[in-house]
Amino acid sequence: IKAPNTLFMSQQKEPRSEWNTESIFPVIRRISGINWTGNCRYVGADLIHASNLKLFGGIRYDINGSTVLLSSFLTFPNGNTREVMMEGSVNDKNHVLKLSSKDEGGPIHMLLTELAPDTILINEIEESSGKIVLTASISIVEGSNGMELAQVSHEVGEGNAVFDGHQVWRLTAEKPIKRDKFDLINTTGR
Repeated sequence: IKAPNTLFMSQQKEPRSEWNTESIFPVIRRISGINWTGNCRYVGADLIHASNLKLFGGIRYDINGSTVLLSSFLTFPNGNTREVMMEGSVNDKNHVLKLSSKDEGGPIHMLLTELAPDTILINEIEESSGKIVLTASISIVEGSNGMELAQVSHEVGEGNAVFDGHQVWRLTAEKPIKRDKFDLINTTGR
């Protein structure tokens, strides 16, 4: 499965070294500016692995001063892809980052906090009700190919059901395309 062409629209034009982020976003700063993609293992509320449910997705965080931009996508088994772009800044009072949809009237917003040096905790909150619909953690881990992200999300249930399901993601950094590869496919104009 390939990431959509519009993926990671939040990519910044200026180099990350020009951003003054040394004192804020200690975990996000470590993973920002990178397209992270991977697969999901989905487990139902009954704790049975839905091995036939294949999900592919990705995230990208970018920091611009005191603002964080998040781009994400999720590709469903039928090939449909949902893309989301959010942005926000830290509340000075409690140091919680609130990300809201860049599209007017998005159905959720996210509250994030960081546990330096390696973990982000997330609550997704439904705008219309104020109810938490998903909780998640993203941890920076050392994988077989270097730094990876392990994300575990819990879908909050309705009524007596505490959870509707669990998503277990393993995300790796996309490798940049080397110039030689463009030469091989005759796209450089040389």
